[in-house]
Amino acid sequence: MKKRGDILPEETLNIIVSLLCILLLLGLLAAIYFSNVKSKKLAEASDTLERISLNIDRISVNSLFIGEEYDIKPFGWTIFSYADESLKPNQCSYQPCLCICDKVNYDSLPFDIVKDRQVKECSNDGVCLIIENLNEFDEISITKGSGSFTSIRIEEEVSGKIGVRKI
Repeated sequence: MKKRGDILPEETLNIIVSLLCILLLLGLLAAIYFSNVKSKKLAEASDTLERISLNIDRISVNSLFIGEEYDIKPFGWTIFSYADESLKPNQCSYQPCLCICDKVNYDSLPFDIVKDRQVKECSNDGVCLIIENLNEFDEISITKGSGSFTSIRIEEEVSGKIGVRKI
């Protein structure tokens, strides 16, 4: 006779299998969600690079043209230049390029290791635009806060190279 509170081994096994199935489904839902977020951010970064490319085309026709891009996306990512670097993301094919990708933060590691990881991050999960005469610039964080968005200026500098800076 079963006493109140006794659980048979079959019931215990059913509970364990049910919990494992629920955890598996939750993991699958999380993977689908993060994949969707990542693809959305890559699409936003590609759109931003498309607009930057149009400005560079205008500069090649008229060197006095100054392009300004507002509402740069995706938020939380960073714009990098790989102009003078020997190590570049795969999409750059050893040419100067501008990349948009998530910034790698490893404060406790030496700069060279962080730099290598940043190049890998841009190669795997970022988008890049080859710009033959790109001038090296400091990284630009893409932020949104208190009504203002990250904006950039693209222009030909005195050196004849394309300069990109935050405005």
